[in-house]
Parts: sequence; C-alpha cells; structure tokens
Amino acid sequence: NSRCRITYNISEDGTITITDVAGKVVLQKPISRGVGRFVWSADNVPSGMYFARVRTSSGVERTIPLILVK
Repeated sequence: NSRCRITYNISEDGTITITDVAGKVVLQKPISRGVGRFVWSADNVPSGMYFARVRTSSGVERTIPLILVK
C-alpha cells in the first residue's frame, strides 16, 4: 500500500508540500486551519525518502521525514 496519512493541527490556513530528497516537489496542496487529516497516495513515485512540510499563511512551518517502502 502506497499511502501515508498525515494528521495536522494548524491555527491558520496553509499548504502541505511533499518533496523528495533532491527537493523536487511531488505534491503541493492547500489545507484549512484546524485539525485535519491528509492522505498521500504515493503510487506514482518510487520508494525512498521524502519530506512533508506544513506551512501556515504566516510562515510557521514544520517538516517531517517520510520513508516510502513499496
């Protein structure tokens, strides 16, 4: 299964960006403030290391590593 569930809690609207280790953006999506859940379907990318970054409209951000094994 090539899916990753990411749960977030942010105080303002923002974006979630998933990049590979080279910094290439593989997905970018707007997210709404509050508690939310996002499911990344990674069927179109190879196994490897990725990073999920949540950034709010005021610039606050958090990045977490993701390891995708198919």
